[in-house]
Parts: sequence; C-alpha cells; structure tokens
Amino acid sequence: MFVAPCTDFIDDGLYVISVGGLLRVKRLRLRVLDQILSIESNDGSAPETLHLAQADDTLRICGRVIGAWSLKKL
Repeated sequence: MFVAPCTDFIDDGLYVISVGGLLRVKRLRLRVLDQILSIESNDGSAPETLHLAQADDTLRICGRVIGAWSLKKL
C-alpha cells in the first residue's frame, strides 16, 4: 500500500486513521447535506458515522492511500 501523508479530509477515499490510538485503513465518505462523515468497512458491517464537528475530537487522519500492490505467492 502506498500512503501520502496528510492530516485533513480531502475527498472521499481510503485513509489511514487513528481512533483511540489504533491505526486503521478505512474508506471515508462525506454526506454533504447533513455534514456526516461515514467510516466504512469492506466486511459488510454498517458504517460508523460522525458529525464533522465531532470528527476533530474523535479521529485523526494520518494519511491517504494513493495506491496498492497485491503480491501473490507463486
């Protein structure tokens, strides 16, 4: 995975985030009408949501994923 350092939400995409001191890679999406930030998983579970006003206190953005490379065992 290739990560560009950043500390702000730029646009919908994959981000490295820290929540409670734990690093995770999650998809972040902004619901513009109600100013809700959606934190989504690929496992089918319901997304976590935060009001933008709460996001600064709860979550820290550490970087944005800009690419990935998958290696397969031969």
